[in-house]
Amino acid sequence: TSIFIPNDLSNYADQPPGYIDTALNFMAILRIMNPAMLIPSTSSLELVKAKGQLLGLMAGANTITLHDATPKNKERYYLIYRTNRYKPKDCLFKMAKKAGLTVSAHSLLRVKQEDTIFYKFIYRNMSCNLPAVYFEGRRYTYRDLYRLTLKCCSFLKDLKIGEGQTLLLIFFDSIEFVVVFLSCLRLGIIAIPVDPQISKDEWDSIVSETGPERILATGSIFDKFKDKRLLKIADDESPEYFFSLLKGKTEYTVIHGVDNNNPAVILYTSGTTGKPKGVVHTYKDLFVDNFPRTVLKMTRGDIVFSCSRMHTSFGLGNSFLFPFHAGCGVILSRNIPNAFSIRKILMLRPTLFFAVPSFYDFLLRHGKSLGGCFKSIRLFVASGEKLNEDIFLRWKSRYRTALLECFGSSEMCHSFISNIPGRQKADSCGKPVKGFGVKFNRGRLFYAGPSLFAGYWHDNSLTRSRLLDGWFKSDDIGFMDAQGYVFLKGRDNLVYKTGGKWISVLDIENKLNKCALIEEVAAVKTEKGLEVHVCLKRRVKLDGAEEKIRGYCFRNLRIHELPGRIHFVNAIPRTRSGKIYRRKLEIGNET
Repeated sequence: TSIFIPNDLSNYADQPPGYIDTALNFMAILRIMNPAMLIPSTSSLELVKAKGQLLGLMAGANTITLHDATPKNKERYYLIYRTNRYKPKDCLFKMAKKAGLTVSAHSLLRVKQEDTIFYKFIYRNMSCNLPAVYFEGRRYTYRDLYRLTLKCCSFLKDLKIGEGQTLLLIFFDSIEFVVVFLSCLRLGIIAIPVDPQISKDEWDSIVSETGPERILATGSIFDKFKDKRLLKIADDESPEYFFSLLKGKTEYTVIHGVDNNNPAVILYTSGTTGKPKGVVHTYKDLFVDNFPRTVLKMTRGDIVFSCSRMHTSFGLGNSFLFPFHAGCGVILSRNIPNAFSIRKILMLRPTLFFAVPSFYDFLLRHGKSLGGCFKSIRLFVASGEKLNEDIFLRWKSRYRTALLECFGSSEMCHSFISNIPGRQKADSCGKPVKGFGVKFNRGRLFYAGPSLFAGYWHDNSLTRSRLLDGWFKSDDIGFMDAQGYVFLKGRDNLVYKTGGKWISVLDIENKLNKCALIEEVAAVKTEKGLEVHVCLKRRVKLDGAEEKIRGYCFRNLRIHELPGRIHFVNAIPRTRSGKIYRRKLEIGNET
């Protein structure tokens, strides 16, 4: 319950504020009339009288409302900000406990069953009896997924995992991952998908930050780490262990209609250039389907395969969110395919193929052995890192179809810049997807849209510095041309100025990748200058290679782009999603 506060910018500026005693009596009467009613005690009570919110709780209110997201430059329009404003952050929890309430950070509002994300993804597709998941020789329909989640929800309830609690999911891409994730969506549990090849430092950081109620993991994780919350519910080879745990479980038929503004998933950034950050997405973010609907034209007849893993935003969209939005099928593979396993995957005749650009480079090197396996695919989509022009042109020359480059981020949980099939522009990631906003301020990319994240997990300071009036301030540097195409030069730590000239590390890599001696290359800016890490082609001898590469650099790079040191390595370190692991290169240089 609120109370009238006059605003000197309104027609009621000369009116007195409301009477708090009247408001408190009204709240008490409402509580007597309806013991289950949701009655908030608002900060306006505190403005009228000291400890007004506490008095409201004692009079019958059962929630405290707090809205601290008003932009600083808008606060002048509201009287409540221009007084000695009550700061509930300082004593909110104490006040709630003093009034005998249980503190909760989650809304108690509910949506109808048919308005839940689980209903949209699974329930509405059950009647078609269409394949939903192809995995390890088996085909699972949407009805199969529904029945498996009935048992998995019962399994999670037995573990005392409930709405609003955090749950770490550490699986390879598998039917186990899909079923557990869907069950979290049904129960209102905050799912945190994590890379199964997580390092000890990353484990310590993520577990400490999220404080999960439980950690559900595949067998290799159970053998690698020790934690009393860790529970093995899958092995690394087959889903049979997981199915055995669900066998005999009763079917939990309730679909929880949680508030769509509540947190649904925390996605951790890749950490290729810094410490991974927990990106919080709410249920409403998962309803967004602009990219698959308007760009990919995804339908129930499609079959999707993604090389990017589901613990990343790109992989989660490709292998989970987008296919279930469209009601089509998805092929899952526990590991990123190699030259042998990719043929088996392609035998299932996918129509949409997603990968990072480096994987397309791998396919170009093994293209002859794959023959006509790509014939069923109508769109090849590249994202996750910059698609260099050399790969773009070689792919188009060999397969007579262009790679469709797009751009997304963990903070958007969605590809929001993309080329359009048939209208690709080399070196550009495309135009803003319908419904999303993109702008540049002094070369820095800002973006906004319906799936923009709620904030960084337990890092309000970083959230406030990045979310500005509904726009996200990114680290990406680039520009938009007159036709609306976006060109990105890389993150701000991959773009630097020397001799009055701007240098893009990605541009340098793009040029060096065209050298006949080089298999792959990664450039890193260090205190000593630009350094490049080079993996030579198989039959190139190391003796004399540096001199030849420097000659190539002198002929093809500008003077201020010339590298200092050249390191020869057996392979460029990459994350499981295929991105260059630049932080590992930087650490290697320091040592």
